[in-house]
Amino acid sequence: MSDEKPKKKRFEGLIQFKEALRQTIVCLQASMEDRFASSLQSELVRRLDENTEQMHHLLFATAGAVGKIDDSKQMTDQHLLARIYQQQTEDLKTELNCTQPDPAHITVWLDPADPLITSYLFRLISLACSASESFDLKDCLAWGSVLRSQAISDQAAAEAFVKNCSQQYGFSWDRSEIMLGFVQALGSLLQTCDSIHLVADGSYVGLLIEGKTKASLPEHLQEAMAKLASSDAHTLAINCPADPQASTQFAMLMPIRLQSKAVCPSPLKGFVVLQSVRRKPNTQKNKLAG
Repeated sequence: MSDEKPKKKRFEGLIQFKEALRQTIVCLQASMEDRFASSLQSELVRRLDENTEQMHHLLFATAGAVGKIDDSKQMTDQHLLARIYQQQTEDLKTELNCTQPDPAHITVWLDPADPLITSYLFRLISLACSASESFDLKDCLAWGSVLRSQAISDQAAAEAFVKNCSQQYGFSWDRSEIMLGFVQALGSLLQTCDSIHLVADGSYVGLLIEGKTKASLPEHLQEAMAKLASSDAHTLAINCPADPQASTQFAMLMPIRLQSKAVCPSPLKGFVVLQSVRRKPNTQKNKLAG
């Protein structure tokens, strides 16, 4: 009798994920091994996925094996639960709904056929689930992606930063307008501003802004998401820190090659919300926005 272990089927337990997203999940499973759990390995994930076609869950561990997790009460600080919504309509903006009351640390709405958002999701989850002590959205692109950074105090300073970068790097009018739209959407959400960063990695160009929100973001997340989604970005991400005194990170990304609205009337392909994933302590003194 052979002691050889039965080979695992490539998409076993992952058939619910579609197109490019499925390949991304398969890559996560291969790279994380026993730190990855789908509904086949976790009773908690199986129950969360039961009787729903709109959302699916995955459970990750930052250190050691995921272990036998049958209930959310068994989760520790080493566990991260991800909830993934795959696009159901032609307009992802209409599907953004964060009222589902499960303990997800990473919630994603995305077009599963879009290779840019799925590759970004792979890097984001890989970093969020790593054993390092810090997690920063600026690291979720390729190395060296931060082109320029500047301390800012208010929306006007952020807009000036975008205009200066647009002139220096020769951005098109459309790209500059999308960036300014993101800054203006954040203006009504942020009480204080810390910094703004221009990021680019060969696939994406975008902005990352750090600051404190005017109201408790978990309680007003739906409103914040709707405002940011109006900026016509391709990918949006919010990193809500566990420490209420820490700054929240807001990122927007656009592909290097912008698509015409005549071809793609709804450019939003992905929205990621991270809650209570570890963050570096922010020692920079916050400045009150004007």
